Amino acid sequence: ISLVEKYIEEKLLDWIPGFNMTTFTMSLQQHKDEMAGDIFDMLLTFTDFLAFKEMFLDYRAEKEGRSLDLSSGLVVTSLTKSSLPSS
Repeated sequence: ISLVEKYIEEKLLDWIPGFNMTTFTMSLQQHKDEMAGDIFDMLLTFTDFLAFKEMFLDYRAEKEGRSLDLSSGLVVTSLTKSSLPSS
């Protein structure tokens, strides 16, 4: 796995002279509120090949209709005081 991660970093260095994965990751963390969650997650997985691979396999499974859908069994309940019934 570290060979794949190293390869990705080397290719990024070829395309972006002076590229530094640590600096890139820190910059992502600093600007995470400025981008959509999915985009942030995808960019952050560049530092972890297994996470990157898993994310794309999950994406493909979802597009092919093979993903696990738990939405029918989940209920969202607010925990704020104003949403609780008065007694």
